[in-house]
Amino acid sequence: MKFKITFVFLSFVILASCQNKKQNINNTNSIIEKLAIIENTNDSELLAQLLHHDAIVYIPDAPIIYGREVIIDLFKYSWSQDNSSFNSYRVDSIKENNKGLIEKGIYFYKDNKGIKKSMSLKITCIKKENSVLLKEINYNNSKKEIQNLPKPTGEYQVGQSTHYYEVSESRKRPIAFQIWYPLENDSNDKIAYQSKNVARSISNFLGWPSFNNSFTVLMKSNSIENAQVISNQKFPVVIYNHGYGGFSSVYQTVFEDLASNGYMVVSLGHKDESAMLIKEDGSVIENSSKNRFYIKRQPELNGREIGFEQAVILNSNNSDEVTKAYKKLVQLSPLHTESVNLWTLDTKNVIRELRKINKNHKQLRGSFDFDEMGIFGHSVGGATAGELASETLFKAGINIDGFQFGNLIYSNLKIPFMFISSNQEGDRYLRVSPFAINNSHDLYHTIISEFTHNSFSDLCLFTPNGEKDIQLQRELILSFFNKYLKNENVKLTNLGNKYSNTKIINLYSN
Repeated sequence: MKFKITFVFLSFVILASCQNKKQNINNTNSIIEKLAIIENTNDSELLAQLLHHDAIVYIPDAPIIYGREVIIDLFKYSWSQDNSSFNSYRVDSIKENNKGLIEKGIYFYKDNKGIKKSMSLKITCIKKENSVLLKEINYNNSKKEIQNLPKPTGEYQVGQSTHYYEVSESRKRPIAFQIWYPLENDSNDKIAYQSKNVARSISNFLGWPSFNNSFTVLMKSNSIENAQVISNQKFPVVIYNHGYGGFSSVYQTVFEDLASNGYMVVSLGHKDESAMLIKEDGSVIENSSKNRFYIKRQPELNGREIGFEQAVILNSNNSDEVTKAYKKLVQLSPLHTESVNLWTLDTKNVIRELRKINKNHKQLRGSFDFDEMGIFGHSVGGATAGELASETLFKAGINIDGFQFGNLIYSNLKIPFMFISSNQEGDRYLRVSPFAINNSHDLYHTIISEFTHNSFSDLCLFTPNGEKDIQLQRELILSFFNKYLKNENVKLTNLGNKYSNTKIINLYSN
């Protein structure tokens, strides 16, 4: 039975000596033989009884596959694939002890070219009450270390809390956001990078099999949930809006670093347009990429006219051409502007809730300095930051790799601002010259070569040089906000000398 996942081909198949489909699973003490019987009958209920709830599968050149439900999904997926080739398991040894048992053997299979191959196999089980439960399947000694989020650079420990508010009489949209904040006291009780609910929701939203990203549940963050903020001290507030289809914890590596350096970091989710909204109890409100918001926006995402104007913005060094293209792009994209306006409204509603939290919340009260607020975001969230930068609600802002949808092209920046652009190939990056016209506040344009649009998220961790790329983003964003929210003497253009792939252009200095 051939089984294909994104990263590797794997077959979970029938032990050669177990061909009788009616054989009772209780007639053997071998876990490998039990697996073979389950495979032979495609019995997911028996598989669920055999697996420990924290079971793990290790496969060469693939991510760790974690959790009973996810592994059941894996087997079901394998059963739905072509099973024309013969494969088998062989049991070589069974060792039992007080804690459980370990079985070793060989897995025989044919690759895609029909060539016979084999891998070593190790099964680890634990005893629980009167049963033995499968805890680990390890193919070809492929057990790997679990990657955790990189340590923050600041002096403080990091707390994290989640907030969700239903629609009210005065508010037509729900509010969902998470806060990362500074702590004095450390604890080993760091929360997982992603909960099972979040990991599965990501899979559902993207149309992935659940086993593609189940490993994120095993990764540790640097955050302590619902801990007490540092008392008798106020911290600057920075608010983040993710890209379209993102979610509030998509940029934790940067949020934790900002919090460790003395910031209250607030990241929003958005009704209908985020992949999910996360509630205080850990449950999620899942979204679909096929909902009415996404469907009606498809023409704007794929339109030929829009693509032409975007190409001008990405490639032209003629300021007049770029200005004209931006005005045409905004004209052709009313639904993107609608999203920017909705997210702007959500941001302002969140600030109202933050003011209540600052007065009444047991763990967080008194810690928000609303006189020192910054706004930043990625993609459509970056455009939202630009939109809010045409007001004076915030003191500084950053648009991370977002076409500046909204009304800013017809207005002016009212605060110091930075545009950050990815530059994956050649001279192709977001031009921002129109926003320097009639500007009277500090304005920067940062261009990062070898970065893609998705580099500005935690996805960066799972790419070559990922931690170095995260370090660059952390330092760039922190330095900008330190300069304008903490009045530190920071020369941002010096970062261009430190990172060879980064160019920081000061478009205007006040």
